[in-house]
Amino acid sequence: MTERNIEPLESILLSLLSFRLTMSYVTKKTGKAIKIITFPV
Repeated sequence: MTERNIEPLESILLSLLSFRLTMSYVTKKTGKAIKIITFPV
């Protein structure tokens, strides 16, 4: 198993993780934004 062979699911999880980190940062700036985006998910 080479690190270059990243599973699609794994890359999606990484994207989601970084997305959530960004959103949590944005939440501190604007509390409304996170609520709108979190509910559908």
